Amino acid sequence: MLTSGINQDNMSRLISDIEECCRKMDKTLQYISNVVENTEATFRCDAGNQFRNHFRDLQTNYTTIHDNILGYASDLNMVVQRYQRNSEINAADMRRASEELL
Repeated sequence: MLTSGINQDNMSRLISDIEECCRKMDKTLQYISNVVENTEATFRCDAGNQFRNHFRDLQTNYTTIHDNILGYASDLNMVVQRYQRNSEINAADMRRASEELL
């Protein structure tokens, strides 16, 4: 039997799962921002809140959902890249400092 529309029970479970996923992502990003120097913490709030509010409002535009997920992933990737750059800079500073001591 074909139906149209949204199964509200499944949508509620999906929203609950996504909100749990957001909490986990926020926690992960918080750990990263605690480790990485000079990381702007605002991106977590902006991306996370935008992502969650989309589902809280029960908007079912899947293109927007997809864009929000990609945006959040992009923010996380930005932090990883910044962390790698900082690590490389810190490693170079450590090498220079150790050479000066010799």
